[in-house]
Amino acid sequence: MFNNNNQARFSETDSNGIFRALVDDNEEELASIISKYTNENIQLCKPTDYKYPNKLFGYRVYPIHVAAFFGAEKCYNYLFNIGAEESLDICYYAAAGGEVSILHKFSDFQEIAIGWSLYNPMGVAIQYGNLDCVKYMWSKGVDFSENEGYVIDACGSGFIDVVEFIYSQCPNFARIVKAHPEALIRAVKSGSVDVVNFLIKMNVNLDKTSDAGLSALVIAARSGSLSCVKSLVEAGVLFNLSRRKYNCFVEAATQGHLDIVKYLLDKGVRIDIVTSDGYDALSCAVLMRRDSVVQYLLMKGSSKMSKKDLLPKTSPAIFDIIINHFQIKIEINSVLEDCLKEPCNFSLVNHIFEKYISFNDVPENISKKIFDTDYLHPKDGFLSKLCKTKGFISDLSCEEKTPFKYIRNKKQFNLILSCGFKLSQEIIVKNRLIEMLSGSHYLIECAIKLLEDVNDIELLDKNYIITWFINNYEPEHKEFHDIFMGRFKNHLKGIKYRVSKGVFSTNLNTANRNKQVTYI
Repeated sequence: MFNNNNQARFSETDSNGIFRALVDDNEEELASIISKYTNENIQLCKPTDYKYPNKLFGYRVYPIHVAAFFGAEKCYNYLFNIGAEESLDICYYAAAGGEVSILHKFSDFQEIAIGWSLYNPMGVAIQYGNLDCVKYMWSKGVDFSENEGYVIDACGSGFIDVVEFIYSQCPNFARIVKAHPEALIRAVKSGSVDVVNFLIKMNVNLDKTSDAGLSALVIAARSGSLSCVKSLVEAGVLFNLSRRKYNCFVEAATQGHLDIVKYLLDKGVRIDIVTSDGYDALSCAVLMRRDSVVQYLLMKGSSKMSKKDLLPKTSPAIFDIIINHFQIKIEINSVLEDCLKEPCNFSLVNHIFEKYISFNDVPENISKKIFDTDYLHPKDGFLSKLCKTKGFISDLSCEEKTPFKYIRNKKQFNLILSCGFKLSQEIIVKNRLIEMLSGSHYLIECAIKLLEDVNDIELLDKNYIITWFINNYEPEHKEFHDIFMGRFKNHLKGIKYRVSKGVFSTNLNTANRNKQVTYI
């Protein structure tokens, strides 16, 4: 019944059609597509026109797998009758989809390995809460006591009916959950307070931690499950623990779960508790930019930040909150410098210039760092945003501190010029702007622009400028060199310059070398 279409997998269009046919259990539609191919045992592409569960896609997925998952019995029987392989992993897909009718065709439900994937029908039925499938496979001889993983998986599934059934059929259930703290931890991760309460009644150790040092309460606080936090606290779990790396209160503040922060404070957690590695709730909330948590902690009396170096990493809103609440006199320039370290906190830099500081107050090293950072991050538009702040453009005609001193490229030069910063002869000469800009091939055009504002050439460092042009002559910059040398040709009297050896020993051709010598 097949034609000669020898492909490794169904086309995307046909895969979409096969999925639709299987969802509707439309045997005729399925047959019309399958008949175009050499055989039915080739792989499906992931469908593009329907959001199917991720659990459908393992190592290799064939039409009969999807039929088993959706319980499409007519299509399943059709595929089986035309020769589809009824392999053991089919029952895995049936268990994942909760299709007991397909499971009835099998009697062996052991875990199997295909490629790099493991297929465990009972495990996946437990994971997705398919109780009928769990009961059926148990009735066929699956022993929960022989695989402790089933008990732990049940706790992690979050399905209380599955947990209760396995408990009723597994004499070792209590011993297993008490011996493995991950049973309670996984129950908390699922967010199922019913399963958590079930385990609490079994007197599991509430304070035990995983190998990573995480307790059930820390996980509940991290994931934001207030109901699980309440159950654990009311059952007597310890929460004022500062000798551990992780603390539930610090974790809740870090993740921004204000409801849990409020609850734990009401229950008596120490507001300034510090973990073994030195983190407190306020510091972490500041670092992670949890505005509402920071405000609440300060309102409730949090009095210290164990990690003050986190302030440069926070948001502008939290920066204001901290400054205003503590009325502290911080070294703004120190914060500014840290903000410019990778990864840069551009929003806070802009905020500081808008509210707290002017460009004239910034030290030389930080001023230079601002322009260097913008040069290294051209796509962020950092300098263009900074130029709109009050502090940056507070004094457009300052002779002592002009941003032109720090520019790295022509784009920055034009940006500063467009902001309205003044360029008088006094500013240019006092800050040696032409000397600085002419010393770079990339900035010569900018230097020429400044040269137009200098009426008295004698005020410039002619020795430096001419020496640089002679020693660094390059043919591609001839036009700019000519402009400079033309401007200086009547001011060469008394110039002393050192000509580098490179003038006479370069790879320039004779004509270009003669051009340098002509300058001399």
